[in-house]
Amino acid sequence: MKLDSKMRINPPDILVVEDSPTQAMKVQLLLEDSGYHVSVAVNGEEALAFLDQHKPKLVLSDIVMPKMDGFELCRRINEMMDDLPVVLLSQLSNPDEIKKGLESGAHAFVIKPYRDQALLSQISSTLASRKIGETKEIHILLVEDSATQAQHLQTLLLQQGYKVTLAGNGNEALTLMRKEKPNFVISDIIMPEMDGYELCRKIRESAELSHIPVLILTSLLDSEDVLQGIASGVDYYLTKPLEIEYLVKTIDKIFRGTKKNKVEDDFKNIELVIGGKSYFVSSSGRRLLNLLLSTYENAVRQNKKLLEIQIELESQKTELRQAADQLGIKLKELQASEERFRTVVQTVPDIVYRIDGQGRFVFLNDAVSTLGYEMEELIGKHFSFILAPECVEQVSRDSVLSRFNGKTTGDKGAPKLFDEKRTGERRTRGLEVMLRRKHGGRATPASVTMDVNNIVPVEVNSSGLIDIDVVKDYISIGTVGTIRDISEQKRAEEEIKAHRDRLEELVKDRTQELMTTNSNLQKEIQERLQAEKTLRYFQHIVANSTDMIALLDTNFTFLATNNAYLEAYGLASADVVEHTFTEVFGEEYYRTAIKAQGDQCLTGKEIHFQSWFEFPDDSRCYMDEAYFPYLGGQKKIEGFIVTMRDISEKKKAEMEREELRTQIIQSQKLESIGTLAGGVAHEINNPLNGILNYAQLIKDDLEAGSKYGEFASEIIIETERVTNIVQNLLTFARQDRQEHSPARMADIVKGATTLIQTIVRGDMIKLEIDVPDDLPEFKCRSQQIQQVIMNLLTNARDALNERYTEYDENKIIRIRSYVIEKEERRWIRTTVEDCGTGIPEEIRERIFDPFYTTKGRTEGTGLGLSISHGIVEDHHGALTVESVPNEFTRFQLDLPVDNGWKIDEQ
Repeated sequence: MKLDSKMRINPPDILVVEDSPTQAMKVQLLLEDSGYHVSVAVNGEEALAFLDQHKPKLVLSDIVMPKMDGFELCRRINEMMDDLPVVLLSQLSNPDEIKKGLESGAHAFVIKPYRDQALLSQISSTLASRKIGETKEIHILLVEDSATQAQHLQTLLLQQGYKVTLAGNGNEALTLMRKEKPNFVISDIIMPEMDGYELCRKIRESAELSHIPVLILTSLLDSEDVLQGIASGVDYYLTKPLEIEYLVKTIDKIFRGTKKNKVEDDFKNIELVIGGKSYFVSSSGRRLLNLLLSTYENAVRQNKKLLEIQIELESQKTELRQAADQLGIKLKELQASEERFRTVVQTVPDIVYRIDGQGRFVFLNDAVSTLGYEMEELIGKHFSFILAPECVEQVSRDSVLSRFNGKTTGDKGAPKLFDEKRTGERRTRGLEVMLRRKHGGRATPASVTMDVNNIVPVEVNSSGLIDIDVVKDYISIGTVGTIRDISEQKRAEEEIKAHRDRLEELVKDRTQELMTTNSNLQKEIQERLQAEKTLRYFQHIVANSTDMIALLDTNFTFLATNNAYLEAYGLASADVVEHTFTEVFGEEYYRTAIKAQGDQCLTGKEIHFQSWFEFPDDSRCYMDEAYFPYLGGQKKIEGFIVTMRDISEKKKAEMEREELRTQIIQSQKLESIGTLAGGVAHEINNPLNGILNYAQLIKDDLEAGSKYGEFASEIIIETERVTNIVQNLLTFARQDRQEHSPARMADIVKGATTLIQTIVRGDMIKLEIDVPDDLPEFKCRSQQIQQVIMNLLTNARDALNERYTEYDENKIIRIRSYVIEKEERRWIRTTVEDCGTGIPEEIRERIFDPFYTTKGRTEGTGLGLSISHGIVEDHHGALTVESVPNEFTRFQLDLPVDNGWKIDEQ
């Protein structure tokens, strides 16, 4: 809260320092209504900055505030301007805390919670009095046998700056008076051992104490009290309950009067006639006059209070009449709303129920007939009547909550209950339970038989109902909820789970049955999607539904919405209900989002579709949307209902299954290519062996130094090179799951470069290889790691050819391997680096996703890096990339020297 700029011109009467905006606003409005000019500061620092430029008449501050509390603020204010009064607001009533406030320089305290009039009276008296940090000259002995009353009155007097000593009875008071020497006594009348009158007589009989004025506190004041007070030497009466401001004025008046009249009047025997009865008392004239005047003042004050109470009662009576009139209007509105709600509830396909505080049904809609019951036969019965026996103990408050005694569960761990009593966000959602269907379909009240084997799985959403009693406390009056049959959903979930388990097993075995199973699964999914389009057309609005639901009339005016609909758009019910769609969302959204569907519904048509949907907070969900007519009385179309359900997770699962099917097909294609390559390689090996043997025979028959002998040697060398290439091709194309074994990175890199060196040489690309032979051996599946290296080399070649179509000195692929220390282990890091086109930052995080590629349809499948990433993870390693577009791309392959595999593992 910022200080009002106008306060810089007109200093306020009062500066309020309060960190709670709600409390600050309440105090500000109260003071301004009472005619004060008010500014507000939210903390001590802001208050001091304001006081540096302005000086109000009074500061009203909370005590408990962050950084600087009220005590510290009070001390700082007194250092700046010691004549500025400070009143502290606190929930503390301990005298030690009051003392702490006095030491800080506070002028007064107001104890929370306080009445508005009490706060205004304290401010008024503080503005009219001096600071209480200055000690007053009156030392009061307070005599009260009630510890609570004594402490309360002591706190009030300490706030006013008096020195106060406590005594529990008359004997204790006399002892303290001789020791402490107070100059004023306030005493209760009724006390053990010695009452207030006897104490006053003892004081008057004592030469050293008789001059001390005595003020008596009493709840009753009749003629007997007056006579006893006169006879005892009482100076003044005050009746309870006390008003501190009046008490202070009385003490000061008595004390000033005593100082002016130090010489006591002579005592005289006086006859008093009260109520037609004569009384003879001995008292001075001054004391008698003071006592009678105090009695009169008390009577006047009490009469004034009675008049104020009478006026207040008349005002409250008028307010009650007005409230009653308003209540009547609201009751009629409620009845109309209830009738409309009842009509909607009776048409929803879900069962809507309400139970009382004892768990007995008091309402069910017509949907309960789907279980074979009529509403009348369940009204008054406990909800356990329709539950399967094994479910009662799991969802009933009486049995469930007893197991949670002394435990803190939080919102997520809170139990789900059929007879839920919590409201708001903490209500029960998604409780799955089993219900017993009545045997024989729709039943009659005269025949209620159960078939325990006829069980129906349902989902329950329930919330507590509350009422407000005469003291404005919230009390539970029962539970309201919905019951939805989830038999089809359960069956579908079990079928999907069975198919998923089967699919995973088939993928592991890599058998041909995968294609057949996948085809069947796709067919079943398509059939299920088609079936789902025909479901949920007639679901109506229910407050506890998790679907977004809205009911609109023929003018496209919202009649009702559920919480899910309001929360999705971030709106309150008052902003939507009884407003047209155009008023809420605008003309353009009305035309594009709902008009066409709504017009068709009003002709009797039903619409159902699925699409991506963007909400106002930019979130995007895949929604199942349905529009269908709302039939009112006499089957007349009175509007239409919109339902929307988030099926994003289901859409995601479908997309993942499609990706998996495509990946399996591609994997089988690669397997076929590998088999073909292996067969071709075997066929090439036979003629190669013949060429090699014949070349060796020719060489052996020729003389040393013969030119043809050199030709034969070259034939042998080239043939052996082709043989090595064919052998590497056979190794790379092998499709069985190779066992892991000790391997050397130099051999793996050599095998991969042998296969690709002819191709890169034709592209005028230079290979720079730095892979030492003395690197430590490590356990791996060599063919798989060679496949990773081949994929990285192929990608580097493509990037270089894309950037440099002809020869260039930067057309180089660098391969390097070395040992690093990471995570207290040794790793072999192999880098493949090129200076090609690079990888833009926006796609760098997606290059390892299956089927993601920036190449054309004929250039790549998008599986290479995904498969490579999976191979490296299977070897407990890591594959990462660094790249700057048009500068370089560097892939880093880290493999642990010891990955935990044993040589005899398969």
